[in-house]
Amino acid sequence: MTFSEPVLLNDGEGAAIYRNLYKLRHKLSDSLGRTIPEPQASFAQAVLLGIRDKLPDELVADFRRSGTSHLLAISGLHVGVLHGISLSLSASAVGRRHQLYLIWPLLMIVSYTLIAGAPPSAIRAAIMGVAYLGALAVGRPRSVLPSLALAASIMVAAEPRVLSDFSFQLSFAAMTGIAMLSTRMSEWAAAKLELTQDRDGVGPAIARLVIEAMAVTIATTVATVPLVAFHFQQVSLVGLPSTLITMPILPLALESSALAGSIGLVSSWLAAPFGWIAWVSSAYIASVASLVGSVPGALVETGRFASILVWVYYVAACAAIFNRTVRRQAIKLWSLARAWERDWSNRSRGATWPLVVLAFAVAWLLWIVAITLPGNDLRVVFADVGQGDMAIITTPGGHRIVVDGGPSPANAAQAVSSTLPFWARSIDLAVLTHPHSDHVSGLTEILERYDVRHVLEREFDYDTPQYADWRRVVGNEGAVELSLNRGMALAFDDGVVIEVLGPPTRLLNNTASDIDNASVAVRVVYSEISFLLSGDTFREGESLMTNSVAELNSHVLKVGHNGSRSSSSERFLSAVKPVLAVISAGVGNRFDHPHTEILKHLKQHVLDDNIYVTMDRGSIEVLTDGKSITVETERCRVAPLAHTDVKRPPRQLPFALRRRPRMVVASSSR
Repeated sequence: MTFSEPVLLNDGEGAAIYRNLYKLRHKLSDSLGRTIPEPQASFAQAVLLGIRDKLPDELVADFRRSGTSHLLAISGLHVGVLHGISLSLSASAVGRRHQLYLIWPLLMIVSYTLIAGAPPSAIRAAIMGVAYLGALAVGRPRSVLPSLALAASIMVAAEPRVLSDFSFQLSFAAMTGIAMLSTRMSEWAAAKLELTQDRDGVGPAIARLVIEAMAVTIATTVATVPLVAFHFQQVSLVGLPSTLITMPILPLALESSALAGSIGLVSSWLAAPFGWIAWVSSAYIASVASLVGSVPGALVETGRFASILVWVYYVAACAAIFNRTVRRQAIKLWSLARAWERDWSNRSRGATWPLVVLAFAVAWLLWIVAITLPGNDLRVVFADVGQGDMAIITTPGGHRIVVDGGPSPANAAQAVSSTLPFWARSIDLAVLTHPHSDHVSGLTEILERYDVRHVLEREFDYDTPQYADWRRVVGNEGAVELSLNRGMALAFDDGVVIEVLGPPTRLLNNTASDIDNASVAVRVVYSEISFLLSGDTFREGESLMTNSVAELNSHVLKVGHNGSRSSSSERFLSAVKPVLAVISAGVGNRFDHPHTEILKHLKQHVLDDNIYVTMDRGSIEVLTDGKSITVETERCRVAPLAHTDVKRPPRQLPFALRRRPRMVVASSSR
């Protein structure tokens, strides 16, 4: 189709305050990406800044199924947490004289609402926060419902159409439910369980906090469930327990993310500890959402129903709230836990609970660090980044090398974060085989997020936006650009050697693809095991490599050009003699990779069981101690399998090759 060419007339004409706020928002987002691994960085960007376009689809689906989607949206809770922290810090710093301590929290909640994109829920919370600060300033009673009504009046007066906005409806319904239900429920429960404020001790204090959290969660759920069902035609049956489990950790995730993002603007090293806390808390919330959301029947489809039923629900709910008989029955439910609570409270008196919790948290973090530390193996991960290439190498000594990055910056960031330890924010070497977008786009994102110390590439006179962006980022990164020479070897202190086999000293001209044939080809050697990564070299480049390189023999071959028939010639495969072949290709790619002709050629050199394709297996991890190889895959084939197609045990090979798929297809129905 044809379309008009857009022309930029001018820039810098917007309001200075909005321009600076949005600039700060994007800087904070970039800082979070550099400080926190993925997908926790995307989670932090969503809950702190309202930037949700980087969230993985799988993570969003997990939160939807578990009924915790509201945690991903900027809501009154986020503004409330910031309001409480800033108010406490300001009062501690300047005292409560002359109400000067109210200025800082006022500026904070207004600025944060604007930086977060000013969604209706945040605007509502900001207006209520300003009303609360005003009540403090003049000594008036502080009540939720009047300030809630004030917020609704101002927002509807400014924009009447906001009444039909789902975020507006959900925010005000949730806050109304909290105002009318949560305090009563928590007071009833505390009275029945004899947990009044005059009871001292850690046990009663924790029990009161748990009761209050449960009351708020139940009140919010009761108040919003008809709106969720009406707008989305589905309701999560596990939203209440999953929210109860995750909600107490959300303030920690918000605070640590805010500190990591803010301090990261100045120094990534100073922000690292807060990034670790944000990673742990965000990973916990995401793990709970994934686990609870996987429960069968967690999400129920309600179908469409008339809006009158929503009104009927709220009328009935109001009648129930103010009905004494119903309230008595609710109190009786709480009284069932009295005996258990008394026994627990008596046993918990005198216990050093804070120290126990702190010790558990420290032990948990140390175990995570210990588990993610590199072992004594060379680890090569061929990442599933779609239709493109990416290999992530971790040496036994902990050195980290990334070769290419695939076509998607988000997929590349996810792959590196899931491969490297959560605390690792540096990469020793980044190798760009050639400047095509399916190799350079993701690697550019890695340079922006991580401290990359060395870059190996062959510069090209190649005019594309992706490659121009790469060259700009390399210049800004300050990494050492290694002089590329065919035949050079990069030796690491743990015995790993990277041999540069290509490109040829002279570029090939008038070939099927001169850029592809100039790919940087590397051979990774660790003791007796070797890997060959040939980029996208075509058959012309393979022929030149075969003629000029003395040693091509490699146990693991990353098949060139995504399994295209333009590569992997018979002569080249005979020279390499691979035992294991890995093909990186995207699901449903328009090139029909890997090509059937190449698969047929490969099967003449490699056992059928030892040909791995990322579109079928996901990311493919190869571990070696220098003498044997272990292969792990994310998944088995996604295509239906007949019973006779289930993989048989591997045949004997020249060295030990153990296949350990994380999922085994053994169903006769497939």
